[in-house]
Amino acid sequence: PFEASERWYEERIAAFFDFAVASFEHGAVARAFAARPEVTDLERKTALALTRAERSLFGVTVSDGEVVLECAIGGARYTVAREGTGARLRQGDLLDGRLVALEGQILLTPGPIFHPREAHDAIAQLLAQVRKEGRREDDLTDALMRMRMRLDRFTSIHARHVYRYDAIDRLEILAAPWAKHG
Repeated sequence: PFEASERWYEERIAAFFDFAVASFEHGAVARAFAARPEVTDLERKTALALTRAERSLFGVTVSDGEVVLECAIGGARYTVAREGTGARLRQGDLLDGRLVALEGQILLTPGPIFHPREAHDAIAQLLAQVRKEGRREDDLTDALMRMRMRLDRFTSIHARHVYRYDAIDRLEILAAPWAKHG
């Protein structure tokens, strides 16, 4: 739970709407919208494209006016349209976001979660350990989002103490990452 007055509220609520439309019940909201008779063809195409959106952790490279997102988990690279959310991206950003292929372009949905730059080294170490341990990476973005929320809750703690391999399975965000499990 979080309140509208808390830091990072807008970013979290945008991420929630991305989840609700694109992922909840495998895109049920987007499919229901697409099935409505009054929606335009573009709205229908967009809604159905959202059901196929790829969510991952992406690093941003900007050069010669192009924005390239590289999946930090799997390594795939995508050139993203520099419009909407894509226009906000800066060199070196690390974000949890959803990519949508629509009308020959790859777009970033409006609700990316940006991980603070102070956490980038800790995330790189965490990802290296995930690969070394051979751990499945499918729920890693959710774990990183919880770590981001903990970092906001525990403002006096360094990111390296929050973004930790042993915190991946911790579901609660109101406990320090090193606290003993109940």
